[in-house]
Amino acid sequence: MSYQAADSRYAQMPYRRCGNSGLKLPMVSLGLWHNFGHVDRFDTAQALVRHAFDAGITHFDLANNYGPPPGSAETVFGAILRQGLGAYRDEILVSTKAGYVMGPGPYGDGGSRKYLVASLDASLARLGLDYVDIFYHHRPDSSTPLEETMAALDHIVRSGRALYVGLSNYGSERTREAAALLRQLGTPCLIHQARYNLLDREIENGLLDVLSAQGVGCIAFSPLAQGLLTDKYLGGTIPDGSRASKAHGFLKSSDVTPERQALIEALNRMAQAREQTLAQMALAWVLRHTGMSSVLIGASRSSQIDVALQALRARLHGYRTGGTRRGGARPLNALQDLGEEINQALAHGKDHARDHGRRRHGGRESCQHPHPVALQNPERQQADGQGRQHVAQGNRQHQHHRKNEREQADKVLHRRPGQAFQARTQQAFRPHQPRHDAFDQGRKVRLLHGAFRHEGRQPGCPAQHQLGRQKDQRCAQNR
Repeated sequence: MSYQAADSRYAQMPYRRCGNSGLKLPMVSLGLWHNFGHVDRFDTAQALVRHAFDAGITHFDLANNYGPPPGSAETVFGAILRQGLGAYRDEILVSTKAGYVMGPGPYGDGGSRKYLVASLDASLARLGLDYVDIFYHHRPDSSTPLEETMAALDHIVRSGRALYVGLSNYGSERTREAAALLRQLGTPCLIHQARYNLLDREIENGLLDVLSAQGVGCIAFSPLAQGLLTDKYLGGTIPDGSRASKAHGFLKSSDVTPERQALIEALNRMAQAREQTLAQMALAWVLRHTGMSSVLIGASRSSQIDVALQALRARLHGYRTGGTRRGGARPLNALQDLGEEINQALAHGKDHARDHGRRRHGGRESCQHPHPVALQNPERQQADGQGRQHVAQGNRQHQHHRKNEREQADKVLHRRPGQAFQARTQQAFRPHQPRHDAFDQGRKVRLLHGAFRHEGRQPGCPAQHQLGRQKDQRCAQNR
């Protein structure tokens, strides 16, 4: 079947440079993790790939174990290339990976030189290609020296099997070590592929900083949390044909918990306030990082690809220019604004997800940041403001109390020994001082040496003075 690509395929898609390299990736790439195996319809898979390429998506991501069964996604994509798409090979980026279990025996898994080279040769045969553009080590292998794995990647580039190499699922420290080794070998690490979405933000704990320092690009997989951050699961149902409803795949129906559904519903209300779908907002949130070269989306329908492209158009016409969108929506002149607002919603959404309740401070309803349910509720915002004032007043009282206590301690340190011991005792009480004077009465106090306990009495009581004098007398006798 002949195929003619759309002439306008580069008109709308923005491209970002990958790390410090000269290679540019489309901001949205198509991953073939799901929906491209032998268990899926070939005509649907072919239509998806062609629709993506016509829209300017030039990067298609695979792995040796994608399917099911493992390897079948590469076979299907190879057939799509042979049926017309291969004529545009010079305009396409094909990536694949190896690192997970692919075959029996000791050479079908891991990070050894034998496994990586043999696996890529098998992938090239299934794809019907002489080379891939990017080859990843799919996961770190603790049983193989890192030097051997990186030397294998260097050999793969020098032998012409791949143009670039990358890493996937590596931690921050391991990534730093691997990037340094590849740089010494003369084959710099191009890119790191990591899971990143609103529900999984692990890479913010150091990995993004390492990639920026090393000049390595980043591409996020599962930016929509395998479909959880779409309208599929809104309303508390698992639709037929979705990933969670299938027997194969990584997303299970048990992953769609009531707590997670409540959080997704709250995020969806934020997206609606921005005149976006939940998926569009989730993609824009991931792409707010300047070091994020691209996001990998999966699709089972062409319309899902269009939704992702609309998110990019909204970003171009709203975020980048700083203007307001049609319909009078508020300005979206910075992706960082979206990031901060969602950060607050996520932090509090986890606490309120079960029943959309409100956090309580000292018996009053208050919350330092608005819960997403109440973002548009003026009464709730007023209650939050009162709660913040209440907490701030308590903090000021606490600081004033601490200041007076330190001044008194400085005075008595120069007086008789019993009072000096009292001052030292007061220092031990400081971490336990309440923020409000109303809580001062009735607390329990344990003195420094654990030998004396009293209840309902303040520091400096006669019993405490007597204990201080006895201790100083014993110290004088020991001298």
